[in-house]
Amino acid sequence: MNKFRRTIGTTVTTAALAAGLALPIAGTATAATLQPTTSSSSTAAPRINSLGMLRSLNWPELCIRHAFFQGELTPCPTRSRDAADFYFKAVRVTGYSNLYRLAATNKNLTRFYLRHENYRIVLSKVPPKSNKAAYNLFLKDSAFYLKTGRNGKGISFESYNFPGWYIRHKNFHLYISKAGEPGDRHFKGDASFSSFNVIDWGPELVPVDE
Repeated sequence: MNKFRRTIGTTVTTAALAAGLALPIAGTATAATLQPTTSSSSTAAPRINSLGMLRSLNWPELCIRHAFFQGELTPCPTRSRDAADFYFKAVRVTGYSNLYRLAATNKNLTRFYLRHENYRIVLSKVPPKSNKAAYNLFLKDSAFYLKTGRNGKGISFESYNFPGWYIRHKNFHLYISKAGEPGDRHFKGDASFSSFNVIDWGPELVPVDE
């Protein structure tokens, strides 16, 4: 049976994730390497699928994917063979209730995670621990606080080490961008997403967190 022809992403609460349903990068989330920062919002973390896709709320036919190691927004897949680059595993960072990394699920991309680099969202492999500077920077750049969507619905991802900066799409590419910039009337919509499963590869993709 094609593994995508069943519900493969289970909606979980942060408490369930804390119980061990999602595993962090081994050894990367200790207090010695990743210290809490002051987040710009105290809103309780909403739900996210432990495995699933992320759909734009203001372009509902478009989903987050990686392509050529860049974070992009493209039409959501309608066939399982096209879906691998759209699926991400939400990995909760140990010791935090609402801090996550988004891991690629492709078989040939183990230990690859979304991170920001020069404000662009890219897919990057965990550096070796022997390179302490690169390793520690990766830990920070790949961690995002899960927040209520900036437009009041769905979810948003706030950068761990750039408080007030969120993953958003712009011209169908993914960046981190600062909230509240003058004249940026599209920010709230561009930074809001929906986490969802695929129940079956029929005509509809079923949202579970709106």
